[in-house]
Amino acid sequence: MTVTNALTDATFRTAVAAAVRALAAQQPAVAVPAARRGGGDEPAGDGVPAAAGGPSSEPQDLLPQRPFSDRPRAPGRDFEHEPLVAVLGTAGDLPVDQLIAGAAMQRVLLTATDLRLAASMLSQPIEVPAAREQLRLALGRFGAPQMVLRLGFGESGSPTPRRDIDDVIDVVEIAG
Repeated sequence: MTVTNALTDATFRTAVAAAVRALAAQQPAVAVPAARRGGGDEPAGDGVPAAAGGPSSEPQDLLPQRPFSDRPRAPGRDFEHEPLVAVLGTAGDLPVDQLIAGAAMQRVLLTATDLRLAASMLSQPIEVPAAREQLRLALGRFGAPQMVLRLGFGESGSPTPRRDIDDVIDVVEIAG
């Protein structure tokens, strides 16, 4: 398993950016409309409200993100020009490798949180097989890239609504 920051390499940077843009251009269905992504701003308590999404990507962004909202970025709030990007990968791409990657990503995210870092997942380069292979080749590694993460310092987000515990857990008493 490898977590690497190779975004300083122009070849890697170009490959990731091209993969993200290619996915957006070739598979517009991947950009799910806001009404289908989550619960919107409805008071049902389900889904992610639109307000929790970050600002929309802009043409100058190295790593454009999916449009989770149509909220424009505040003036002067561009993302850094050379962000820290990590690629989490595994030796293979079997279901067991994907489970291992998930456990590793959990550790990375918990460690980032402990260090007060923000993390955002960029799955677009992983979702299209050709883009994923281009990413693997740009890294110069064997195995399978499983997730691309952007790490850094960011503004705190707003908490999202949660269901009441009684709505998700049933307590059953067992006689015995």
